Amino acid sequence: EFVISLLDACEVDICAHRASPPKGVEFIDAHKVAGCLIARKRRDGDSFRPINCPGRRSVSDFLIDLKLPPQQRNATWWLCDEEGIIYLSGLRIAHRVRITPETTRVMKIEYHQAPAPGR
Repeated sequence: EFVISLLDACEVDICAHRASPPKGVEFIDAHKVAGCLIARKRRDGDSFRPINCPGRRSVSDFLIDLKLPPQQRNATWWLCDEEGIIYLSGLRIAHRVRITPETTRVMKIEYHQAPAPGR
C-alpha cells in the first residue's frame, strides 16, 4: 500500500530524513511528478535513473546489484508517473524527482508492505 501526502517544503526536514530515513518513507518534489500515479509490478525493459547515479539503469540490473533474491525482486512494487518510474518501493527514488533547494511542494510517499499470507 502506498500512502501519499502533499506538504509544503518548509514542513519537511530533509536533512534529518537523509540522516536517518524511516523504512518505506521517501520525499520527492511534487512539481516534478508528471500526471497521474500508478502502482505496478516489474515489466521487461524497465529502466530508471536512481537518485545520485550518473545514468539510467535497467531495473533488473539495479535489483541484482542490491543482491535481492528473485522472490523479493518479483514482489517489489513500482510507483510510476507518466514519464516512468519515480520510486522502487522501499529501495530508491528516481533522480528526476529528487528534492532540490528550489523545491516548494513535497510529496511524502509511505510504502507499507502487506503481511505475508497466513499471518
